[in-house]
Amino acid sequence: MRRSPRSALVAAAFAAALVAGTTSASAATPVCHLSDLRLVRGSEQGTAGHFHLAIVFVNRSTHTCRLSGFPGVSSVGSGGVQIGSPASWDHSIPPTAVTVVLHPGGRGHADYTQTDPGVFDPSTCRPTAAPGLRVYPPGSTLAGHLAWDHQACDEHGLDDSSVRRVVPGPG
Repeated sequence: MRRSPRSALVAAAFAAALVAGTTSASAATPVCHLSDLRLVRGSEQGTAGHFHLAIVFVNRSTHTCRLSGFPGVSSVGSGGVQIGSPASWDHSIPPTAVTVVLHPGGRGHADYTQTDPGVFDPSTCRPTAAPGLRVYPPGSTLAGHLAWDHQACDEHGLDDSSVRRVVPGPG
């Protein structure tokens, strides 16, 4: 019996979700709150003029919860003062395929990109030491802190960072 392209796609997506420790979300699965999550740094790498960091969301609760959409991310200085503008949302991942269900201990991540301040004119960028990131889980009004020493532009309105939607896996 031949599978339709749609049923093959659904089967592949379900298999990938199981490997990543996630399953399809139901309305009964609650949204992950900041108190359910631990923020950790995932893989880091650099490319010409950019730094990339996977922001990992680990379900530290005893219940299953879900994440869907974009986290809010800003570089912060000592004392938690925001540096520059928050990260813009990178829409390169289609929204229809991204609800991440996290079982206890499960992980999802969002890829964050920061432009190297050396790319900009220093008078425009005002490079500033940033010891971390303020991270709002998708849909949350409460933020956590993720330690990550980097340089950021302290100029509001300068589009120097972006973040993608949360996807399954540790990043």
